[in-house]
Amino acid sequence: MSNQPKKNLLLMDINSHLSRAYHSALRQGLNELEGAYYEGKPRFMIPQALNLIENEINKISRMGRKPDYICLVMDASGDNFRHELYPEYKANRPDRDEDYVIQREEILEILNYKGYSIIREEGVEADDVITTITKKAESVPNLDITIGTDDKDLFYLISDKTRVFRGKVNKMYDREACIKEKGVPPEKILDFLTLDGDKVDNITGVPQLGEKTIPRVLEKYSVEQLLENPELLEDKDLKVRGSKNIVKYIKENKEFISLMKKLVEMKEDLELGVALKNFKKKYEDQNKLSNKMKSLGMKH
Repeated sequence: MSNQPKKNLLLMDINSHLSRAYHSALRQGLNELEGAYYEGKPRFMIPQALNLIENEINKISRMGRKPDYICLVMDASGDNFRHELYPEYKANRPDRDEDYVIQREEILEILNYKGYSIIREEGVEADDVITTITKKAESVPNLDITIGTDDKDLFYLISDKTRVFRGKVNKMYDREACIKEKGVPPEKILDFLTLDGDKVDNITGVPQLGEKTIPRVLEKYSVEQLLENPELLEDKDLKVRGSKNIVKYIKENKEFISLMKKLVEMKEDLELGVALKNFKKKYEDQNKLSNKMKSLGMKH
């Protein structure tokens, strides 16, 4: 056993932080206040977004997982491989406002000058990047991983070394907390999402198979087993209401359900060209940071 002290890696999906900051600013009417724009450029969500991100880092630190390495991850603009598989993927989401896009880029530039490592990988999502890094980091001795995200998809990465922190509810999730919340262990989360669906991402689950019934089903069978033999749902021990209709639906939609499973699965082997040492927080670039804040009419 190594006597080296444990290190901590924090992987944070900041998409939700920026989105929350933007919509919170709109609800508060900050975009209508004097000074919301500076020289024609929006700036009304920038302080709130930066505070959300850095406050969450501080919260995680106070929970005993102070990060030695930090990587902030953001979705790249445009479609990714999931849209190629299923054009309706996330089609229920409205396009981003121009004010949001402009401020997002300013925030990323500020975070970069503050010394944070930021990854935006074309053709995939932040979840895929976080998954790839987590899978590689799991093999590093004396390293624990914390994933900061509001997406429950990444619960499937929870392990002895990896935890998920959800800022919205201010809670750290381990295996026990995952089971308590979703009714299934981490290794069954992707099957759960396939059957239950995900309205946020426009992923259709299996109709009539509710989130209370799904854990009972997955305790005995996987999605692959159900696709191969849908009649398994007629097992009386499972107590599945309307099982005949559900069996009929699965038989008629096997390819579609398989597609939904592919959409919730994460890329685990991306070639990112980064190493753990790249995530060590750098010193702030005071000159660039100061000039950037001045260009926004804000104080550093």
